Amino acid sequence: AKAPREALRFHAELPEGCALVGDVVRFWVDRRGRLFAKVNAGRRFLLRKGVPVGAPLWAVMDVYGTTKAIELLDPTASRLTTAMPWDLSNKAVAEPKATPGEECAICFYHAANLVPCGHTYFCRCCAWRVFRDTAKCPVCRWQIEAVAPAQGPPALRTEEGS
Repeated sequence: AKAPREALRFHAELPEGCALVGDVVRFWVDRRGRLFAKVNAGRRFLLRKGVPVGAPLWAVMDVYGTTKAIELLDPTASRLTTAMPWDLSNKAVAEPKATPGEECAICFYHAANLVPCGHTYFCRCCAWRVFRDTAKCPVCRWQIEAVAPAQGPPALRTEEGS
């Protein structure tokens, strides 16, 4: 009988300050055994070489409590576009600072201009983040199916889903 082969272990770290809260980080290994990473729609960077590609790979993420979700990408699926609808960088769209009483119910800083379910206002950035991460209203837990611009004053509702 053949002796079990010891599993090879590799590790790589993102450079300090490379990823911030709300960023989407992608990792992949190419056919030549090079491990790459890409933050949001930025440029890719090489993390390490020599990763064996002849057997299944396992990835373990240690992100020190900053991760909301991990999604495994299918390498046979079409590539993600670089302009994702949830690009949350402040460079994408400058959001106005709120006046008292008009602030986002999540960040309490930007002006509220989107209403995902009708219960309260959210700024564009927070609304997309909630839609991407949980797709549930943080107030009523109702399923959010779309994010649309708010029209008029906030609609305060007390019945679920109304």
